[in-house]
Amino acid sequence: MPIREKDLNTLKLKKGNLTEELGMVVWDYVKPCTKEECIIANHCPYWQNNDRIFTCKVEATYLKSAMEPFQAMLEKSPDPFVMRWVGMHLIPLYHQLCKMEMYEIAVSDQSRVYADKAGKLSIHPVYREIREINREIFGLWKNANLLEFAKQSGFLSPKKMKSVKGIIEQGDADQGVPEFYEEMSGNNGAVDV
Repeated sequence: MPIREKDLNTLKLKKGNLTEELGMVVWDYVKPCTKEECIIANHCPYWQNNDRIFTCKVEATYLKSAMEPFQAMLEKSPDPFVMRWVGMHLIPLYHQLCKMEMYEIAVSDQSRVYADKAGKLSIHPVYREIREINREIFGLWKNANLLEFAKQSGFLSPKKMKSVKGIIEQGDADQGVPEFYEEMSGNNGAVDV
């Protein structure tokens, strides 16, 4: 049974199967769209003039984008433990990050700075929260050894990615690499950064 699109962003944990032997289990519930009451209604590209949107499309799209690389990796190298780790821990963190980033948009419409009771100006705490969630996501990646799993599954391959370090190691320390600019600029003369 393939992934059931109708079960994505619902309270149903099992979304179908990624492969014959690996079920897709993800906590990815998205609440209904609140349209003009939403904190980012003025910025939302989805709900305006569209009465047929039922769930928050910003959150649903964000979660789909967060899940796609894991889905491709797990289809290639099925592992039930990695699936549970991603679906029950990582994707919910990405969801929290999405909500905080939406909140940041609402905050930045007013002010990125706030005054406490004593009148001291500070940066809004949503920015610290976004950094904390990003650190937590990276920590989960690291603790679950997901980067190594991705590499072993054929992703993040150094052979496929051009490395500036590799180019620099080809030259000598005093003279550099004469072909470095050409390597970085490609055929059109524009430098890729």
